[in-house]
Amino acid sequence: MSFSLQVKNLSVSYAGAVALNDISVDVPTGKATAVIGSNGAGKTTLLSTIAGLFVSTRRAKGEVFLGDKSVLGQQAFRIARQGFALVPEGRRLFPLLTVEENLVIGATPSRTSGADS
Repeated sequence: MSFSLQVKNLSVSYAGAVALNDISVDVPTGKATAVIGSNGAGKTTLLSTIAGLFVSTRRAKGEVFLGDKSVLGQQAFRIARQGFALVPEGRRLFPLLTVEENLVIGATPSRTSGADS
């Protein structure tokens, strides 16, 4: 079975406090996976780490693969170009647009390309 996302033994800490400890997740290609849990369980930390918001490998240990490419420690814009992006909740980035319009904007590839890709 091929996986579009694999997280292996991911641990993340903030100032010495462990937020995630040895988390592994496999998301098969073409399947949806939900991350559920109580407040403070680490859902946002998990998704933020996958999305590249914690670039420092001092805070995150383990492996994250999108397809066959390792992305742990890459910058968020590079990870987004590979197909994984975090959609913030409740931040009203474009408050006059519908939810669908906001998602379409987020899924639209950049018109520019160059050395950053």
